[in-house]
Amino acid sequence: MDARPLTHWTPFIERYRRGECRDRIFHDMILEDARARPRPLALLDVGCGKGFDTDVPLQEAMAREADRYVGIEPDRAVEPGGYFAEVHRCLFEDAPLPAGSIDVAFAIMVLEHLPRPEAFWDKLWHVLKDGGVFWGLTVDGRHWFTARLALERTPAGQGTLPPRAPRQARGRSL
Repeated sequence: MDARPLTHWTPFIERYRRGECRDRIFHDMILEDARARPRPLALLDVGCGKGFDTDVPLQEAMAREADRYVGIEPDRAVEPGGYFAEVHRCLFEDAPLPAGSIDVAFAIMVLEHLPRPEAFWDKLWHVLKDGGVFWGLTVDGRHWFTARLALERTPAGQGTLPPRAPRQARGRSL
């Protein structure tokens, strides 16, 4: 679980309240998390085809921070940028990613479209390194929000959420 005090998030909340575009705030939150991790750094962008929340320069900036930037884009009509180390043109759960190979994964406006949510979460658990983190950015019925899910792998293989927790939480914002 994230041990940072709630006041840590205050600058991001204030930026949002001032009307700053969410893509820049989310970008900075994820990068802050990624920069705190040991190198080499592997980032996974699920649903990468149209940029970081549709912003290509922000996605390019994210790629520059990573030692390995991996994309997942199942939509063949969308062409991901050339700055990815690898792109898998399939659903995330079908991507040939090695176990424990990703430090930080994120999905922007993807979770609400999952055809098989349990398969997605199982694959995520499989590919995250011990201590790896997933950022899920999506919508709910009331507002745009971000959730840094407490899905952090531990060396013992037990995270702060069990792999089946998303199914148990279905219908609620985490």
